[in-house]
Amino acid sequence: MVKGGSDEDELAYVSVIDSGGGVPDADLERIFDVAYHSDPSRTAGGAGLGLAIARGFVEAHHGWITVCNENGGARFTVRIPKEPVA
Repeated sequence: MVKGGSDEDELAYVSVIDSGGGVPDADLERIFDVAYHSDPSRTAGGAGLGLAIARGFVEAHHGWITVCNENGGARFTVRIPKEPVA
C-alpha cells in the first residue's frame, strides 16, 4: 500500500507499507547503512546499496526517510519540504 500527503510542518510525505513480515528489530537502526545486510536468507543477493542510496537522495532534498514495523509488515516513510530549501 502507498499513502501520501502533507502534514502541518510544511512537509510532503509518502509511505510504502508492505506485509512481508517487517524488519528485524535489531536491523531497524542500521537498515540504511551502506552495504548492510541483515539475515542473509532474506536477501536476493543485492549489494546492500538500495536503501543507502534512497537515504542519500532524500537527504539531498533536505528530507529524511524512516522505517518502522507495523501490522506485520514494514512502513518506509519519506518526508521532504514542500517548498525548495534555499
